[in-house]
Parts: sequence; C-alpha cells; structure tokens
Amino acid sequence: MIIPQSLLLFHSLAYIMYSSNFFIYIVVVTIFYISNKLGLRVSKADFGPSIWGERFVSYTLADDIARGHKEQQAEDLKEEVRRGLMAAAGNPHTTFELF
Repeated sequence: MIIPQSLLLFHSLAYIMYSSNFFIYIVVVTIFYISNKLGLRVSKADFGPSIWGERFVSYTLADDIARGHKEQQAEDLKEEVRRGLMAAAGNPHTTFELF
C-alpha cells in the first residue's frame, strides 16, 4: 500500500498538535491547505431553525435596562422583608402571625 506524502505530513502535524499547543495555529492552517490540495471541501453548516428562535440575536439595551429594573425591585422587596422580620423579632406574637 502506497501512502501519499500529504497523508504522512498530516499524521506528523497531528502529532505536533497533540504534543504542543503552541503549534495549533500552524497545524490548522496546514490541515486546511492539505485538504484543499486533496480536493476535500468542508461544506458550510446548514442548521435548522433554533428552538429558541431569534431571542438571543435580538437582545437589546432595553432588555438590559428592564432586567436591571427587575433586579432593583427584587432587592427592594428583600430589604422590606428583612426589615419586617427584624422588627418582628422582638415580639413573639407578631413573629407567629408572620408564619
């Protein structure tokens, strides 16, 4: 069996990639070069529609502002509950009514 020279080169470059991260860029470029010389074409991925739709593509600054507003509301409510619990801590009857 005759092994083409380009495949031997491919094998040695794969070993370099395995043994050292420094040469990864060179290896990848060389692999693409060899693939083109051998006539191998990498086709563009054709993915179907996402189950998430365009939600993450259409994220806007308004979404960020609304999230910040909701976070502030949550913090305000936490503080209100904390104050209520601290005020009720001194009176056992009030604490019982909370639960």
